[in-house]
Amino acid sequence: MRIIYYTYPAFFDASLCMIRSLSKKVELYVILEVTPESRQGTILDLTSVPLVPGITPADPLLAPLLPEKIREYWKDVGGFYIATFNHPKSIQPETIRHGKIITDFMRAWRPDIILFDESDFSNSIQCNSAWCV
Repeated sequence: MRIIYYTYPAFFDASLCMIRSLSKKVELYVILEVTPESRQGTILDLTSVPLVPGITPADPLLAPLLPEKIREYWKDVGGFYIATFNHPKSIQPETIRHGKIITDFMRAWRPDIILFDESDFSNSIQCNSAWCV
């Protein structure tokens, strides 16, 4: 089974245990969405890191910021990426264009499940498998 776990800096510390656990049981890909207003989370501060809009491998950017013990939590994932938006999350051409780039990137993995890490879980799981109806 292939799962994309889509999370945010505000939830990153809580996400680490889920990432480690899922990566041992399924083919897991992680996307960390970063917007101008979310560059700083509980254990993550990306305010001084130059981020290019779009998709960037996460480990090279996070390695200097986090201890090795924390980085071990995602060592078994199939891929870990930062999805960067340089504009606030609102309807504007750049945000829509970058959103399409990220969506196309995720679609290429052909996931069975996309799990969005949100505080309201009512709409957080998107399934492509018949058993998930």
